Amino acid sequence: MKFIKRIRLAIACFAIAGLLASCTMSQPICATSNAVGSKTGEVSSWRFLIFDFGGDQATIFNAARQGGISKISTVDHQSSFYLIVFKNTVLVNGD
Repeated sequence: MKFIKRIRLAIACFAIAGLLASCTMSQPICATSNAVGSKTGEVSSWRFLIFDFGGDQATIFNAARQGGISKISTVDHQSSFYLIVFKNTVLVNGD
C-alpha cells in the first residue's frame, strides 16, 4: 500500500513540475538604419494545442500600430512555451 502511495505522489510531483515548466526564446527579426526610437509596440497571440486564441494576430503591422510607430527601428519575436500553451509576441521599436 505504501508503494502505491509513493507512486501517486511521484506522479503528482511530475505533473506539477510539468505545469510550472516553461521556456521563452527571444530572437531579433530585423533592424533598419533608423535610429532607435522612444516608442514600443507589442502584440501577442496565444495557442492552446492547435487552437488559436487572441484577438490580434502577432504581426509587425499590428505591433507598430499599437505603439503608434511610423518609422520602425527594430523588430523582435518572443516565443513562450508553457507545456501545452504557446504565446507568440512581436515587439516593435521606433518613432
